[in-house]
Amino acid sequence: MATLLIDAEWNLPGRIDASTGSISFDDPDEAQVDDVLDDLGELVLKRGGDVVVVPGDQMPTTTGIAAIYRF
Repeated sequence: MATLLIDAEWNLPGRIDASTGSISFDDPDEAQVDDVLDDLGELVLKRGGDVVVVPGDQMPTTTGIAAIYRF
């Protein structure tokens, strides 16, 4: 099982097209903005993985996301 870690303090404006995997980024100043990290978390959950939202000061990376792979 794989685990996705998402930084609680990050927001990456945009969306992921679940059917193609393509990412489109949005203007962060728009009133209605989706979050790429949220979409990524949803995709992981749909595929049987786990998602953990982690406080920013406890994240092992500075990118907003990290993954744990166990096989």
